[in-house]
Amino acid sequence: MYELLNVLYVQTQGAVLHLENDTVRVVVDHETALRAPLIRLGGIVLFGQVSVTPFLIHRCAEDGRVLVWLDRNGRFKARVEGQTRGDVLLRRAQHLALSDPDKPWKISRQIVAAKIQNTRQVLLRAAREANDAGDESALSEAAERLFGILQRLRGIEDLGMVRGAEGEAARAYFDAFGRMVRTRRESFSPDGRTRRPPRDRTN
Repeated sequence: MYELLNVLYVQTQGAVLHLENDTVRVVVDHETALRAPLIRLGGIVLFGQVSVTPFLIHRCAEDGRVLVWLDRNGRFKARVEGQTRGDVLLRRAQHLALSDPDKPWKISRQIVAAKIQNTRQVLLRAAREANDAGDESALSEAAERLFGILQRLRGIEDLGMVRGAEGEAARAYFDAFGRMVRTRRESFSPDGRTRRPPRDRTN
């Protein structure tokens, strides 16, 4: 089990999560393995045979904290969240945008462009800091590929093509990802994108 950002991931099979005052207590084999304050958790993700007491489920629902159940391979099973809160005018605007044939691809194009620009900056920074000429060249080349995709993205006016550009950019980024790993490269360089189950540590 580990905490990443504000989400608690519990992978220990047979663990039981209890509500104890304002904390989550994780019990494994009748011993407390972890205590975490609820105030710093925005969500709890449970893998496989992990149990949660009704008291903790109710408290998470009341606080707006999401509980997610996955199987041992990470496949989604269920989620519980409390009453939806938010701005009704914002929800209305979102539904109106979805009904407009032009809004979805325009919004998606902006999101994908920002995503590609961020990953390009990561590659350029890694290229500047690279100790090996081969790594620097490969990272710079991947950054150039992303720049080309960004340029083409400006003229795309179709949601399917936006998705295609996002996939092409992701492929270029992960092809060069291993070049950014400086230590134990053989263990952390991915061989493509895999999931359910992931076939290497990076995935």
